[in-house]
Amino acid sequence: LKKPFEASVLLEAIKPLAAAAAAEKGEDKRPPLRSFGVNIASENRPIVAVIDAESGEALSYGEIEARSNMLARVLRARGIARGQRVGLCIERGPAMLVAQLAVMKAGAAYVPLDPDYPAERLRFMAADADLSAVLTQRSASAILDGLNVPVLRVDDEHLTAGMIVGFALVLA
Repeated sequence: LKKPFEASVLLEAIKPLAAAAAAEKGEDKRPPLRSFGVNIASENRPIVAVIDAESGEALSYGEIEARSNMLARVLRARGIARGQRVGLCIERGPAMLVAQLAVMKAGAAYVPLDPDYPAERLRFMAADADLSAVLTQRSASAILDGLNVPVLRVDDEHLTAGMIVGFALVLA
């Protein structure tokens, strides 16, 4: 490195790597980056992880972990697994985070479907992606009318209580 600027940029770039290496050796009490979520969720359940700016809803790491695990079990019970794709037609917020984690825990991939897109565009995207299911909210379910894919509402009170093990088909 010939310029001092280049050296300082390089130093800043490797600081996170050095911190993670120190954490793995036990020299640093912070968890390494690769296990951050697992350690926080299991050791500090009451710590707030996310707050919805619009509704004020706050979820702790433990709540996110519990909700995503429950939804992942529902998805796996319906045959959602590795190699499949699940659409997420959910407004940005804590519910989207829970759904993303649940789909990944089930082993599938998620396909974001923005509820603000035109309905025709969402139908095209769902068909083109060959989705196995779509996770949505009550507020966005109407735009999915005519979709030939099972739709599960993440804000269904029976689902959040863990009482439902199947898909609630959205019918107009």
